[in-house]
Amino acid sequence: MNLKQNRSRWLVCYTAPRAEKKVNERLKKWEIEAYLPTQRVLKQWSDRKKWVEEALFRSYIFVKVKPREQHQVLQVPGILRFIYYLGQPAEISEKQIEDIRALLRNEVPLETVPLNLKKGDFIRITAGPLKDIEGQLMEIQGKRKLVIHLKGIEQSLVASVSPHQIEKISNINDSSQG
Repeated sequence: MNLKQNRSRWLVCYTAPRAEKKVNERLKKWEIEAYLPTQRVLKQWSDRKKWVEEALFRSYIFVKVKPREQHQVLQVPGILRFIYYLGQPAEISEKQIEDIRALLRNEVPLETVPLNLKKGDFIRITAGPLKDIEGQLMEIQGKRKLVIHLKGIEQSLVASVSPHQIEKISNINDSSQG
């Protein structure tokens, strides 16, 4: 058996929506080493504000396993699949895990930004007052400002929208958008 097959490594798992905390509890019960980075976030409801502990990366959790243990992870309710990169399960280095822990321990305010959004993508806003508005992403100005082209009226909007409130419908190169 080669050394790589015997080595534990941090892999990325995709969980059911909003199931990260439950999955983390189950992994611990199954004695599988896991790391769920969380941070305190002030949430606003119509009648109150409250500090809540929220997953830093929505629907993601890190597990430290040997290759032969991967199948066991997939049996945990709430785990949907491993994330793959270049045909292999995506591996996160111990250094990257420690860096995330250090940032959270020192209470550095963090916001994750999906990197799959690019200029030209067709997008839909999924939450907030602009929910269900669709357009073409023309520009990203800073963390929260997006320039969205509205095709039907040949106008563009500059909107303050979190990248987490956007889903990509298609790329500019997809022929389905005609």
